[in-house]
Amino acid sequence: DILGIKRRADLTENARIRLRRHVHLAFAFLFLAMVLVFKWVDNPSMIVVILKLASYTYGPLLGLFGFGMMTTRTLNDRLVPVVTVGAPMLCALLEYHQHALLGSYRLGLELLIVNGALVFAGLFAISRRATASPATAAA
Repeated sequence: DILGIKRRADLTENARIRLRRHVHLAFAFLFLAMVLVFKWVDNPSMIVVILKLASYTYGPLLGLFGFGMMTTRTLNDRLVPVVTVGAPMLCALLEYHQHALLGSYRLGLELLIVNGALVFAGLFAISRRATASPATAAA
């Protein structure tokens, strides 16, 4: 329950149903608008566009997950958003200039891996070694 409808005591049952229906209708219109935009752009390969967007959005998640699972380093929390927003920007620049940088090779879905690797490297650059606490040193 992402809206917290069940936790809100100020709403009657009819108000909860109405709110739920309004949210459902808004998402239905959003989905319809996206379909119409894709039709207007006349891109026959809608799945490629969706996967390209996923490579920009899930790349930072992949880098964050990999960094958290593979290292014990301590991050500078204030710089994490800079890294996770900066990596997709660098990937966009790379994709825009790939003809000059990569010759005839064209980046496709491997942009997800490049994006994740940039985030991982950026997180490594803004982190420091974890200091051992007395509790973990004794164990």
